[in-house]
Amino acid sequence: MLQLLQHIVQLKLTDVDCGKYFTNCTTKSGGGCVAKSSCSAASVNAACITALNGTICAWDYTLNKCRDKDCQDFIGTTHTICQTQRQGCTAGPNGRCARVQSCELTTIREACIEGTNGPCLWIEKFATSDGSKGACFAYTSCKSLAWNNDESCKLISNKCTTNGTNCIGITLCTETNVDGGCATGYDGSCIQSVPALNSSDPKICKPFKSCADAFYATHKDCQIANKKCTTDGTTGCIPLGACSTYQSQPGCQLDDKGSVVESGVITSTGVCTWDMSKSVCRDQICSDLNGVTHSICNSQLSTCTSDVIQPKLFVQQLLEMMEFAFGRLVLLLIIIQPNVDYFSCADIQNGTSISVCQAALPSCISNGTICIPKAKCSTYTTKTACNFGGLDGLCVFTQSTSAQAVADSGTCTLMNSCSSANNDQTACVAAQDRCSWSPASSSITSICTSHTCGTYNQVSGTCSRFFNWDKQSQQICSMINGICTATDPSTLKQSDCFNLSGYTYTWNSSAGKCQVCTKQDQPNNSVNNTINDTNNTNTAQGLLLTFILGYLMI
Repeated sequence: MLQLLQHIVQLKLTDVDCGKYFTNCTTKSGGGCVAKSSCSAASVNAACITALNGTICAWDYTLNKCRDKDCQDFIGTTHTICQTQRQGCTAGPNGRCARVQSCELTTIREACIEGTNGPCLWIEKFATSDGSKGACFAYTSCKSLAWNNDESCKLISNKCTTNGTNCIGITLCTETNVDGGCATGYDGSCIQSVPALNSSDPKICKPFKSCADAFYATHKDCQIANKKCTTDGTTGCIPLGACSTYQSQPGCQLDDKGSVVESGVITSTGVCTWDMSKSVCRDQICSDLNGVTHSICNSQLSTCTSDVIQPKLFVQQLLEMMEFAFGRLVLLLIIIQPNVDYFSCADIQNGTSISVCQAALPSCISNGTICIPKAKCSTYTTKTACNFGGLDGLCVFTQSTSAQAVADSGTCTLMNSCSSANNDQTACVAAQDRCSWSPASSSITSICTSHTCGTYNQVSGTCSRFFNWDKQSQQICSMINGICTATDPSTLKQSDCFNLSGYTYTWNSSAGKCQVCTKQDQPNNSVNNTINDTNNTNTAQGLLLTFILGYLMI
């Protein structure tokens, strides 16, 4: 027996080989077998499969060590796909999954479905502190957000307004508060007013008919009454109109069109100016605006430039012209010298491990000897490259059986089903979101099969749902008497209906049961718009290329 163990230590065995000699053994660095413990204790990639307690392991190619498999090890671009692979995961950066966090910390729209603090809502038009648009918020109703003005609450839904403290649902205009919510009601646009000019009576909210129903002497108060109004300066509010129609300075503030943008530039600011010399109201012009550079002035109104001459600015513009000229030279070199050699995978030194190759160029992997470009599975001839995966998906390695074959050399094919990895544990485990690995024993050969609810529960630690191989359908699972069992989603309880069904079923209160969500067909306008946008993009790209080539010939 001692001689047998000494012989085992000297051999370079795989995780499967070690498991055949003794349960819960795995391979180790330098050859031989060692008892399984935690993922972090695995010293080689081949042993980084599962821990003694059943935890799935993953090899970190950057740190070159084994660790517990986490959300970032799964590939997924939507919340549903990531949740299906592991509970607690959602969409993350770079096409991979990430841990679910609070809605407010979520920065990826596809992940803004459910956070650690409940359901989430992505508000597309919300302006963030860095100037970008779109943010995620915890949301169950209008009241979820503490915004104190109607304009902000309308970003949630046109059915939301404010009570001056937080957002609330709209009501009829006559039932709406006058603390910022008198804007829209179920009966249309609203207007806020008092019975007469300078009245001390309480404000009221009512359906909007005309600006004349509001009695205020300032532009600000008339705007609070209704955004379509300004003041006549004496008796009350009047409708917004062209600047030239206003007869008093208090009402000479905004026109009825607002800022006008044509071809990406501002042609009218929408702001009115009172001409003191002529006592008339007119559109804002260049002399009403401030700016010390052409770009600042031109960004405010397309017909404006700066009247300031700055020596430092002149030098800066000259440097910008020189930089552009250098860039043009580089572009010219690229066009006339298409055969220039660039740093490639073959130039990387000591490329025996994937971590070295990936650190130098992310598009490179190792074949065990040198770095090679990541390619389709069928191009690989070594186990090291094949186990990493190809551009076309997960790969399955088959060891060559020829007399001249060396270890870890053979053929590599695209994994197209669980059973195609019956002889490749690494490939089967890589697809553990859909496949289950059973090692060989004295009576049966190794096998890779599609999950049952029971095997998925053992691998993932959850009892929810999983996809079939091509991800075109999913199996719903739930705990019944302590056993993870295949379940008809229509039999799920209200508390489980939406989540366990993968957001494909919802609770029908009228029928008192879980029912499949129905798809609403979208109008064909979106298709036409997409086609037009594509044509416009192609035309713009063509014009840009024509301009660059023409400029290079000057």
